[in-house]
This record gives sequence, structure tokens and C-alpha cells, in this order.
Amino acid sequence: EIYTLSLHDALPILGVIGDGKWRRGAFTVATFQSVYQRLNNLETSQEIAEWLKEYDAVLVDEVHHVQAKTFETTLRFLGGAYYRFGFSGTPLKSGDLETKLRVQAWLGPVISRLTSQGGIEAGRLVPADVIMIAL
Repeated sequence: EIYTLSLHDALPILGVIGDGKWRRGAFTVATFQSVYQRLNNLETSQEIAEWLKEYDAVLVDEVHHVQAKTFETTLRFLGGAYYRFGFSGTPLKSGDLETKLRVQAWLGPVISRLTSQGGIEAGRLVPADVIMIAL
């Protein structure tokens, strides 16, 4: 919330949807759950469906959850979003073909992948030392 508020001060065209807020903008940061709730409300569903058609791009965080009903329903209404990017710090499970296919169906193929070791070698991540202490 602090991040989006500071961005809104710098960019008044930024909208925020979620956590009880509903302020649309040319660029809108939203939770899928908040948009999904409005899509399922008979009083607001048509208005929200029309509004979602206006967006040219969608960026999805935690893309490994894209198979959830909230994600799939909302993405279905973002049909005009030509640019689609997904991000996740959680790799897809090996052999989880269904999730892989759903992610690719909604967002397209993986265009970049960075492992923990690759991030460390590139200087983007710091190696962690994990120490177990028995109590």
C-alpha cells in the first residue's frame, strides 16, 4: 500500500483497486480478488467488464496461481490486453503440466527464467546462510 501511495503522489494517473479502495486510472494497480468480486456483483459486473476491455497490458504477480477462478475469470475479461506479463518467485512444480498450460494460455510462453544461483551469479541476489538452532 505504501508503494502504491507514493507512486500515486508521483503519478496522479495511477489508480488503486483493493483493500477497500476503488480508484481507477490510466495505470491501475489492482488485486484480482477485488476485480473478481465486482465482476460477480450483478450491479457492477457489466460496467467492470466494459472497463477491463480498455486495458492494453496486464502484469500478473504470483502467476503460479493463475489457475485460480479469480485469476481466470478476470483475465477472460482482459481480452484486449495485448501485452501480458507474469511474474513468480515460485517455480512451477515439475510435471505440473496443467498449470504450465494455463499460464501459457493466458499469458504466453516463458520468455525469461532466473534461478537462485543465476541471480547470485548475476549480482541480483545475495546468497543466504541458513542456521538451524535447536531449542
